[in-house]
Order: sequence, then C-alpha cells, then structure tokens
Amino acid sequence: MYIKVFLIITTVILLLGCNKSRKAYQIKTVKPSYIKIDSLPQSENIKINKEANYIPDIPPDFPITKKGKTPKFVYHDEEPIPIKTVYPHYPEFAKKSGLKGIVVVYAEILEDGTVGAVEILKSVHPGPGGLDEEAIKAIKQWKFIPAKIHGKPIAVWKTIPIKFDF
Repeated sequence: MYIKVFLIITTVILLLGCNKSRKAYQIKTVKPSYIKIDSLPQSENIKINKEANYIPDIPPDFPITKKGKTPKFVYHDEEPIPIKTVYPHYPEFAKKSGLKGIVVVYAEILEDGTVGAVEILKSVHPGPGGLDEEAIKAIKQWKFIPAKIHGKPIAVWKTIPIKFDF
C-alpha cells in the first residue's frame, strides 16, 4: 500500500518537474578595456614606453609579497628549487640525551629566492636552544630558484623536512 502511494507521488513529481522551463545560460565575451597611455599621470621616476604593446600574462594587480604576507596556497607552474642548503647545528645536549627526529618546517620562499617567514609544522624539541630553533636558523640561510608562474618568479610556501640524527 505504502509503496504504491510512494510510486504514484514520485511519478507525479517527476512529470510536473519535467514540464518546467529550464534556464539557458549564455556566455558573454567581454573585451578588455585599455587605458590610453597619454591619460596616465607622468612621474619623474616612471617612464612609460608608448611604443610597447605588452599585455602581461599576470594581472597587474597580482600581489608582490612581503615577508609573511604570501597566501598559504599560490598556484605556480614550477616549484622552488634549493640552490644553497645549510645543515642545522646539532646541539650537544640533544646528542647526549639521544634526541633525534624530523622537524617539519613550512617556509615562505620569496620572489628573490630567499626564505621569508617560517612556521614549524612538526616539532621535535621546541623552545630556546632546541631542535626547532636550530632548524629555523638553518632554513633561514637557504637560497632557492624561486617558484614561477608563466615564467615569472612568485612567492610560495614550501614544506621542508629537517632530519636530526646522529
């Protein structure tokens, strides 16, 4: 009995729902708007090349980052590549006490290949003089070929494991 009622109600809903008109979406093509170069204010420090017909691949308002201001995820075509790595100092107390493990560092790699802000994702021994502090000191000295988008350098965050073992 209940199954028949359910099937009848479902059939009626489907039949009534099929007669409704569907919205058609159109994709509109928008032409880019350009500012006439002559209408821009001139500055002593900025010279505008009026002959250049350059349309950048990256929008002009694309953020140039400052230390610690890079979004946690930034699309990029090429990963940053380390070109100078510095191994961390292994503190004597850590060797004597048998402390070992992997400190996972989340480092901001800036457009010039230097390391900006640093966060610890996995700690081994936090606090002053600990393994985390030594990992941060080492990472801050690393140099990278920066990540790139459309061939241009861009700041990104990268996860870097630092192994402490004796």
